[in-house]
Amino acid sequence: MNQKFNISIKSFVLCFLFALLLQTMAVGQEYPFTPFSLTDLSNFKNPSTNWQIVGDVYADRNQQNMMKATAGAGTLVNLPSDKAKDDLFGAWEHGDIEIELEFMMPKGSNSGIYLQSRYELQLLDSWGKKNPKAGDCAGIYERWDESKPDGQKGYQGHPPRMNASKAPGLWQTLRIEFQAPRFDASGKKIANAKFIKVVHNGMLVHDNVELSGVTRGAVSEQEVAFAPLRIQGDHGAVAFRNIRYKRFDKQPLRLENITYQCYKGIFNGIPKFDTVKVVKQGKAEFVSSELACEDNNFALRFVGEVSIPETGDYYFTIHQGGSSHLLIDGKIAVKENKFESWFGEPRTEIVSLSAGKHSFEVAYKKNTNWIPVALGLSVEGNGIHRQDLHSLGSIPFVASEGAIYTNPKQKPEILRTFMDFKDEKLTHVISIGEISKINYSYNMKQGALFQVWRGDFLDVTGMWQDRGGSQVATALGNPMQLFSAPILLTLADANASWTSKYSENDGFKIKGYDIDENGRPIFKYFYNDMQIDDRILPEDDNKILSREISISSAASHTNLYAKIGEGKDISQLPDGSYSIDGKQYYLQIVDIGKSKAIIRQSGDKKELLVNVVFDANKAKIKYAVIW
Repeated sequence: MNQKFNISIKSFVLCFLFALLLQTMAVGQEYPFTPFSLTDLSNFKNPSTNWQIVGDVYADRNQQNMMKATAGAGTLVNLPSDKAKDDLFGAWEHGDIEIELEFMMPKGSNSGIYLQSRYELQLLDSWGKKNPKAGDCAGIYERWDESKPDGQKGYQGHPPRMNASKAPGLWQTLRIEFQAPRFDASGKKIANAKFIKVVHNGMLVHDNVELSGVTRGAVSEQEVAFAPLRIQGDHGAVAFRNIRYKRFDKQPLRLENITYQCYKGIFNGIPKFDTVKVVKQGKAEFVSSELACEDNNFALRFVGEVSIPETGDYYFTIHQGGSSHLLIDGKIAVKENKFESWFGEPRTEIVSLSAGKHSFEVAYKKNTNWIPVALGLSVEGNGIHRQDLHSLGSIPFVASEGAIYTNPKQKPEILRTFMDFKDEKLTHVISIGEISKINYSYNMKQGALFQVWRGDFLDVTGMWQDRGGSQVATALGNPMQLFSAPILLTLADANASWTSKYSENDGFKIKGYDIDENGRPIFKYFYNDMQIDDRILPEDDNKILSREISISSAASHTNLYAKIGEGKDISQLPDGSYSIDGKQYYLQIVDIGKSKAIIRQSGDKKELLVNVVFDANKAKIKYAVIW
């Protein structure tokens, strides 16, 4: 289809920079999480025997509620029995908190994390569930009213925006940002509890969800400012590791006695302010770019005091449209950026400050007319949530012309794109989106299935907006990255190194792809005298992707290998499948005929190879990617 593009250089630049903004307008370096020690159970209050500290766990994805543990430390596991199935309570209480953790669910298992022992975020084996509900994994469980009629007792539950669950027995991630309810001096609740943000396996599943009261199963209907974390122990097995947290229980910083001065002119850097003329000045409540005296060619200075609640390290982050710096007590806290930048590119410095008042100066200048006026200053410290010290309007909203997403309608969508993968831009990518929302990307230059994901298909803004700023498509979701090296190689022996790319003399030739009766591609290529067909299909009710590589040749080949797995760690599990990178995803070999699978060390990583053996001039490799 032909399209007519009417673009000015300025609009192209602004669109490109807005896309850059979305990537760079980040928090900057954040205050570190506190690790939750799992060397013993001392961080918990009177733990029952169903809770143990172990070294590792294994859950067979095909066996109901089965989890086995091995001795050691670093993993918390619940193995309930009829005699011991108590919940686990933290030894300390929390109000506002942010938690990161990994968890593992056996098949059919059920558990939950209760913030303040009252507000449950559900943990469940919800793998493959098409329409998740509040009771599914990462759902905010329902409130409950026993006085209501049957079928209406549960209310105000919040399902996750999408089902991001992995298969049973794989490690999953959660990042939870929770705000406790607020109370006045008399104890009256003046603000509800909130799940500010919940990210499940890299996908935002809740955003600013307010809770009018406690969820079902709370320890009490009475809401409080502080209470311990609680993990459900009576329903099923569950394991946790790498638990980290930030508790926000300190008073925020305060800016006081702020004045500002604005100066006109083209400044080579932050000027010496006693040598330039003030054209506008006054008092201010916050640092704010809205007080600038011009849209361009100006310098803006704020001076005042910052009140520090307690002695400690504070992470100050500054970013701007132009150049800026931060001084505290007359010393450089965040130095000036050498070149004027689009607002974003946050710069963070750690400043050790004693409790009490300190002088500060924020200076900002801008000479570049196509950069918007913008200035941001934030701080985070021990017990202090990231706090903006600038006004709401100091960072303006810049509208783009709209992101462009694509999803399959009535049949699989096949799209040729450029795509960034790890540290490389891949130029011969075919991405396939299924109506069932199981998707993958394929590098035709190497015959490599290099990423898989669930959810929406592609963001093609970089390709289709205006002239295509980045010319790159991006997976919508959190793709599981595999590898993009050649699929087949003839090696001198099983220890020979695997090349990262085919060379012109390696005998690999792309022959494109056919479309089958269901609208899915069958990739075709030659490797020396061998003809290869490569087909990737969703199977098991669209839970997995199955890959079948068919090879035919008139000649015999004794040193032909296929590479089907790569990771820092690969191990074969008791059920015969292979765990990649410490149970991040599975590879299941379905059919390799007379061929043999080999796990080998290669530098700092492991590889799963198949030594291909022909039978009547044909060979087949079929395996599944399970996540």
